[in-house]
Amino acid sequence: MFVVYYKSSGKPVRYFHPTKGLQKTVRTAWAFPEAAREMMEQAASETLKIRSVAASPVAEAMYPNGVQYNQMKW
Repeated sequence: MFVVYYKSSGKPVRYFHPTKGLQKTVRTAWAFPEAAREMMEQAASETLKIRSVAASPVAEAMYPNGVQYNQMKW
């Protein structure tokens, strides 16, 4: 799985969450399944980045629309 984050020059990293906006920690970031990676890479820019996070194949199957990283269970 992976998370999307925003990095602007001179500003701290902010992680994407669809309902909470930009979050300060990766623990509250929204983790997307690898199936969505290609679409996100096309949408990424200089300020939007992608970071892989540890997840089992079971978690990928359990959360096809993604899940908040600290709520991921497998």
